[in-house]
Amino acid sequence: MAVTRFYDNITKLYLLKYGYDMLDDEDLEEDIEDPTDPNAILPGSLELSEEEEACRAKIFNSLRGENWAWYRSKFGGGLEESQWNKMQLAHFYSKIHYEERIKACFEAAWEVEVQRALHLEAPAPEKVKIWGKVTRAVMAEESPEMLAELKVALDKQHAGVVRAWEMGCAEVPLTTKEEMSA
Repeated sequence: MAVTRFYDNITKLYLLKYGYDMLDDEDLEEDIEDPTDPNAILPGSLELSEEEEACRAKIFNSLRGENWAWYRSKFGGGLEESQWNKMQLAHFYSKIHYEERIKACFEAAWEVEVQRALHLEAPAPEKVKIWGKVTRAVMAEESPEMLAELKVALDKQHAGVVRAWEMGCAEVPLTTKEEMSA
């Protein structure tokens, strides 16, 4: 819980200083003091539409993930394999669109499979297999343009993770056990 709060607070402090619109490779024209209260409210954030709130939530989650990856690579001994490997497009699609496009279809398909298993007196299939089938079916209904944009977003997200890892490696020289004990 404390770890989650740490990454949430770091991300909030970043957004308080730089806002939601600054690109990763930009910097403030004139540096300002770093904020210290992660519970402070960003100016203008109380008058947001639901669309703007959803957009900001996506930005927050993405930035929080990049912060996690950076701290993990800098202080935790590198990224876990699951973070280093690029996520499959179906997983990325589900991460973004699960609630609005997949959840209802998945729950209906899962209920059918459970009933089928009960009727046949057989074990139900693994949920992840049903989720995968449903996700791929829902994705197949998307436009080629939307899927191309999704792939670009996935590539950008993965590049951010790799960049965070590389930044950590560039600042912390890799050492072997022998070098550390010498």
